[in-house]
Amino acid sequence: MARCHTPGYHLCMTEMNNGELLCGFRVLAFFAADHAVVAEGKVYVNGGFFDRVYYPVFPAPLSIAVAGLIEVSAQQFQRDHRFVVELQEAGNERPIVRIEGGFRALPTPDAEPGEPSHVPVAVPLTGFSLPRAGDYHFILYINGNEAARYTVRAAQMGVIAQVLPQTPTGDADEPQEE
Repeated sequence: MARCHTPGYHLCMTEMNNGELLCGFRVLAFFAADHAVVAEGKVYVNGGFFDRVYYPVFPAPLSIAVAGLIEVSAQQFQRDHRFVVELQEAGNERPIVRIEGGFRALPTPDAEPGEPSHVPVAVPLTGFSLPRAGDYHFILYINGNEAARYTVRAAQMGVIAQVLPQTPTGDADEPQEE
């Protein structure tokens, strides 16, 4: 594998059609959340950074999001980049779900020369099921290379039924028949 010559950046090294090395990405955060959305350059998250989900039966429907923050070096500005988020069951490389997207990074208006930029990402993953209890990997690829991985364990937990004490239904002031 070719080495990236941008200090501090080591992910996403691949050769482009013109022979140029494509590098210059660093994933600062990548995690699962109940809900995540990008707005105004920020990732808004509800219920993030968990690593366990519990279900009484499998297959289990799952509605989840993954969120992340990608740091992009100045050398990668003004280029189209592709990202893919996959959910895979541990031991099986065939994805349960695969979402593709793209981005183009630009410097912020107040950036110093050579200063990196940040690209927030939030991807909802709904409408699918986890087939069984076990470990599942959320994988982020940038330009075809794995850049980050986050594991969540799905466990089966039985439903606990609780019988509550019954309260009398009659009026307390009425005399009781004996």
